[in-house]
Formats: sequence, structure tokens, C-alpha cells
Amino acid sequence: MPPPFNWDGSGSDWSLVGSWSTLVSATSPDPSAIPGAADVANLSINSLNSAQIVNLNASQAAQGLVFLGTNTTTTTLLGGGTEDEDLTRGGSGISVNSSAGAVTLGSATSGQRVAITRPRWMYLPCLAAATTTWPPASPTPSSSAPTSASGPNSTDTPSILASDATLDAVSVPYPASVASTQGPKAPRFFKLQITKN
Repeated sequence: MPPPFNWDGSGSDWSLVGSWSTLVSATSPDPSAIPGAADVANLSINSLNSAQIVNLNASQAAQGLVFLGTNTTTTTLLGGGTEDEDLTRGGSGISVNSSAGAVTLGSATSGQRVAITRPRWMYLPCLAAATTTWPPASPTPSSSAPTSASGPNSTDTPSILASDATLDAVSVPYPASVASTQGPKAPRFFKLQITKN
């Protein structure tokens, strides 16, 4: 079954739901949101066979990109003109069908460059208190959103944004227990995703 995000060629802005379809065979219906970090984006629908320019217009994320072989012309991903943009991809990577046309990611022109990045993960220990701070000696930790349990003796936090792509300090509240096959257990570590702001 194809992913529910299919570039339909009706626009050029990644950040508009009208540029996407939930069907690989038609330009509608539009999805309720644009592709995100957990989603694979198909570029494009089956009936589209014309040159495509996809403007990110903001930092975007997708689990992976698939360039379908039905579009035998060029597809170009650009920053959008205002500033260079990041496209964070997950583990599904970028797949270009052997029948697909040329794919260009970004341009040398300022405002049109695209940086393809992978998320960085960091594991932090849960300390004895209900909040863990890392690094422990940091004098001014910043606060993050609440966590959600994700498996035995672990818990995930939302993405932590850092202006220079490093984690200087973070203070994270965590639950007293997380679900496991043996019943509730105290978490031992956090899995944090670090992305550049």
C-alpha cells in the first residue's frame, strides 16, 4: 500500500496540504497535514509526468522520499527562495525509481540550497529525582515538554532544538514508570533526538 502522502503537482509548496494527495492515483483528496518525520513522501502521483519544482519554504522532515518512475521528467527540491532549508530524513532514505527522471536536491543559489540531514540521537540516564538534567553540572538547564513511555526501562522525549546543533543543557521530566511485559518499571534512560534549529 502506498504512503498517504503523494505529491500531486497542483502547486509548488511542500508546506501546503493542497500540494499533496492521499491517493497515488489522483490529485485529491488532500491530506489533513503535510508529511512529517514519521511519513514517507511519494513524489509524485501516477498520472503526473511533467517537470516539478518542490519548494520546501521551511525546514521539513520525512521518514523517506520515493521518486516514482511514472514521472520521467525532472523533479527539483529547492529551499524556496527566502532562505536555505533543511530536509531531515529518517531511516527509509531516498529512493529513485530506475524509470524516474532526473532528481535535483537544492541549488547553488542562496535561498535555494537544501541540506539533507539525518536526526542525531542521544541517550541520557534517568537520575534518582523525577527530573534529569544533562550535563549534570550545567547551571542553567532549559525545560522540555513532557515525555511519553516507549518501552521497557526507557522513555522518549520530544525533539530538543539547539541553535548550534549541540545539546548544552536540558532538564527533562519523566514518568515514575514505563510499561513493560513484566509490568511497570522505572525508566533508566531517555532517547533524545537532537535537531538543528
